[in-house]
Amino acid sequence: MIETIEEVLQEVHKKYTKNTEYPVPGDDDFTFRLTHANDGIGIHEGEVSEGVQWSELIDEFAGTGTGTGVDDLADDFLATYRRRDENGDHPAELYAGTITYYEVTPGQGMLAKRNGLGGNVFWIAGKKLHTFPVITGSFTMPYLRKETRYEEGTETTPIDMTNPLFLVFYILSMMFLKDRNAMGFNANQQLSLEEMRKMRLKANQDQPNDSSFGIGM
Repeated sequence: MIETIEEVLQEVHKKYTKNTEYPVPGDDDFTFRLTHANDGIGIHEGEVSEGVQWSELIDEFAGTGTGTGVDDLADDFLATYRRRDENGDHPAELYAGTITYYEVTPGQGMLAKRNGLGGNVFWIAGKKLHTFPVITGSFTMPYLRKETRYEEGTETTPIDMTNPLFLVFYILSMMFLKDRNAMGFNANQQLSLEEMRKMRLKANQDQPNDSSFGIGM
């Protein structure tokens, strides 16, 4: 079972060279492969913008409202989390004591604020959390965090991705592309796409099918 970037790179090397004389940090081959591992992680993370909610990236932010209506997000904030049930996706939620705030678009939020209507809403704009009515005091908000990237020397840190085989095949495709080996590139590119498809399917199955679900409630 692959659990770390180190193990991803070892699997890549075995499939590519058919030996276990692994490159080590500082080697050009190691740096090249680690760079593409991070690129592959970026592709996986980018699926969030397409509506995929990776369960391994769900976290909860505990913050403190300043009373200004504009507060900091978690340093690793990527996107809001929207629970899903048989009725589809629900607006993201934020909890301030017993009050639930619901996510709206920045335009809707500014309109509510200007007119003093449509209370208990929040929106993300300018990399800040905006609330109306303004929050003073503690709050919690489920969110999707940014995915871990790796530098040389951090390869044994556990990997976030549920199916690291995607990275194995993605890195191999980039290596064959560098070799100008179209057959190797196409074969491994297709394998990586298939592993991504499996992860998307699992992510959809992992979404709670319970209309009462809510972190922090």
